[in-house]
Formats: sequence, structure tokens, C-alpha cells
Amino acid sequence: MWVFDNDYNKWSPSGDSLIKSEFDFLKQELSAVRFYSKCLSGATYLPINNLDNIYDILGEYEPRNWYIGLGGSPYSNSLIPPQHATEITDDSSYEYYTKYLSEYGLTLKNLFTPNRIIKDSVDNYIYVDVATVEQLFDLYQPVINRVIDGVRLLEGHRVLIKNQKSTEVLPNTTNPDDYFEGNYIETQNLGATIEYEYYNNENGIYKYEDNLLVKESDLDDYENCVRFSVIAKLGTNNREK
Repeated sequence: MWVFDNDYNKWSPSGDSLIKSEFDFLKQELSAVRFYSKCLSGATYLPINNLDNIYDILGEYEPRNWYIGLGGSPYSNSLIPPQHATEITDDSSYEYYTKYLSEYGLTLKNLFTPNRIIKDSVDNYIYVDVATVEQLFDLYQPVINRVIDGVRLLEGHRVLIKNQKSTEVLPNTTNPDDYFEGNYIETQNLGATIEYEYYNNENGIYKYEDNLLVKESDLDDYENCVRFSVIAKLGTNNREK
């Protein structure tokens, strides 16, 4: 470290030290600054679902020119805009004052700030107690002291069931792309027929109740599952994955 000496008007070397607790704190702060340096650069962050339409996250955008009409205030003398006139009333006041103004008219620059993206990502985690990627053939049977991923299930434990599969044999004249709604794998070609394997609707989140695995509704609607992640709290192989 160099220190400027005003008496001699020159720089001189000087030793410096930090106690370990202060060093660890500064190291952590520096790491955070490095992480957020890109966030603070002024870049706009935009989560996307479809590369063909990067603005679909905004939903159905509707241009609106807001005005306060008699429905919002009996004392209003606001002029009604000639185009896209939208009156601020009791029903639409939240839409305007809370959402529209705070998001600066829903512009990309302000809607997708780093803080907003990080917060939304954190909110998109679904936590379960354990997870299995092995196929369960006794999924709907009562099992006392069932063990999944090295964990003995307790009453109320939530379990992610993943990689449950079914097979389907189709004539070779059937187009599998038209038959299956999701992904599939060709497992055996028998000539006249072809065997396929696909992930079935047994996959999802279950709750362990009265020695049974009862399916929950968290992942029932696929459209609501985009960018969601399920994380297991416990387990030998799948913990924190």
C-alpha cells in the first residue's frame, strides 16, 4: 500500500493488514459487487419463453390513454383522449396507480430490472422434501415406512416423482408426432409395429399421507410451470438438486 507524505511531498510504501473477519467481509462484498456489476451496467434483463416472440412475457399489450372520468371522480373535468381512452375508475384504479405508474407504462427498461428478475427467479422455486428419478412401480400402493433417496418418509412429506414412463405399441403406419402430445422415444421396431416410451402423467409432486403417495396440484397446469424449478431439501443423491 502507498501513502502520500505531505511533509516530504512524496509517496512512500506502507504495510497494511486486516483481521480475518474484516477480510472475509470485504471478500464477500467484493464478490457481490462483481456479481451485480453487469446488473448495474444499465442492461435490460428479459426472461423469454419463446424465441419466436420475445415479448410474450408482457402478455397481451393494450395501448391505453388514461383519464379521470366521472366514474372516478364527480369533480373531474379531464378531457377524453381521442384514441385508446381508458377511464380511471374504482375498478381500474389499481391497474393504473399501482401497476401502470410504478412500471412506467410497462416499458421493458423498467419492467425487467435485475432486482425484479432475481426476485421472480427466487419465487419460482418449489421446495419438496425428497425427490426420486427412479421409476416407482408401486406408486399407488400403500407402503409403510417408504424410503425414497435414502430418506424414510414421514407423514406430510412432499415428494417429487420424476421419470415415470409408459410404453405404447403403434402400427408402423401411425405417425408418432400426431399421436403423442409430448416427447417420446422409439424403443423397439418390430416391423409392422413400433414400441415407444414416453413420460406419463404420474410425474409430479406428491404428499405422503397414511402410507400413500397422494398427488398434489402444483404442476398440473403445464403453462404455469415455465421456468419453475423443484428442489429437494433431503436425500442422498438428489438433495439440493
